[in-house]
Amino acid sequence: MPTNAWTVHYSSRDLPQPEPQPWHLRISPDEWELWLDDLGIPDGTLYLLSPRFVYDTDLNSHFHRVNLLEGRLNSQINRASALCRKLNFLPQSQGGKDWRDATEADHTAYHYWRRLDPRGPRVDGDTWSQEVSHLQQFYVYAKRKQWVSEVPIPQRPRRDGKAEQKGNRRRSKPVDTGETVPATYAHDTGGEVVEWLPAPPYRRWRDVGVLGYDREGLPRDNFRGRWASRNGTFTDSTVRTGLRLEEQASRLITEVPTGPGPAGYSKSWLPKAIAKRNSARWVYEPASVRRDLTAYAAEDRQRVIEEARDAGRYRKIRGRS
Repeated sequence: MPTNAWTVHYSSRDLPQPEPQPWHLRISPDEWELWLDDLGIPDGTLYLLSPRFVYDTDLNSHFHRVNLLEGRLNSQINRASALCRKLNFLPQSQGGKDWRDATEADHTAYHYWRRLDPRGPRVDGDTWSQEVSHLQQFYVYAKRKQWVSEVPIPQRPRRDGKAEQKGNRRRSKPVDTGETVPATYAHDTGGEVVEWLPAPPYRRWRDVGVLGYDREGLPRDNFRGRWASRNGTFTDSTVRTGLRLEEQASRLITEVPTGPGPAGYSKSWLPKAIAKRNSARWVYEPASVRRDLTAYAAEDRQRVIEEARDAGRYRKIRGRS
């Protein structure tokens, strides 16, 4: 684990020993699980650790808010990662500052580094605007808690982009709503070009990149991928059904079609608990993918389960019956 940067983690019993600070809670690894239960923090909740393995209770309480806990895992990871990058920038580039000491000038410097600096990542507009939105949410929360005096992000008035109807005339300028938004939101968003990958190039990508074959269709000696058949089945199912990655990865074995089935398509139900925006729906899996899913359930999956049992991994799961 790096010791020179903030890092993102999931709640577990493996919390390193934090150092005492005025606003930090000092706990031992043995007390971590009970402490989480006392606070009502669900397993798997994200948190950040400082370079010195300090658990900042103020900062991490941001991730414990009900509206954020209910968000999709990818959204939570994006939120924590955006804040983690800013926390690493402050001490490394702005004179060792803590998040409580950040100023608008720090944000301007961070904006330049993320977007314009030739030595920086030069992220696109959509990525930057999402990051700024996450930072804004955190600092608005911190200001409400009185941990910071002001939101250290330059603001501008929020304007209604829809022209206001007035009689038979329409105003040409946006209307000031009285609210503010980050002034550094990008102006080059929404320009991504969607390109389609035809079936033959997709199969070549799957065979070479996922299954470990060369361009002639022969196994490569230097391929080091694990569970290639499972991964190939995953990508085929995703492409053929249109399922999102997290939806596909969250399905239980009872929710995918296996065993004998029709020659055409098999229908299975995607529950709202794992569907994006709770959009529960029927999923139609082609017979070829069903056959691969059946082979995976009988072979690769069974092997993984046996290895996990032998290693005692299931006994470590909290709350198991």
